[in-house]
Amino acid sequence: MNINYNPESVTDKGMPTAYDLLSPVLKQVNKHPYKTLGIYTNLVVKAINLPDELASMRYKTGHHDFIIKKRISWALTELKTGGLISSIKQKKSSYFITDFGKSM
Repeated sequence: MNINYNPESVTDKGMPTAYDLLSPVLKQVNKHPYKTLGIYTNLVVKAINLPDELASMRYKTGHHDFIIKKRISWALTELKTGGLISSIKQKKSSYFITDFGKSM
């Protein structure tokens, strides 16, 4: 399935919300299990064809994190809370889809 960036389902600056990213993140965890947040960020950005100018946007305060990475992190947390994915902790968390997540 081809997932494309949808400019109608985004915040006022054009960035997908964490909730917009739930499905693309779940699909990437299913396709590529046991990866970390940084790898899923790259996979999701590529899968949804997010424009470079959005992928490179950073928060202006705090640690100046990449906005898309933070939103993908929130999506992973929501999916984990909902029981659709789980994680194992090694040096960094790596994620995998659960049977419940596969049924969605």
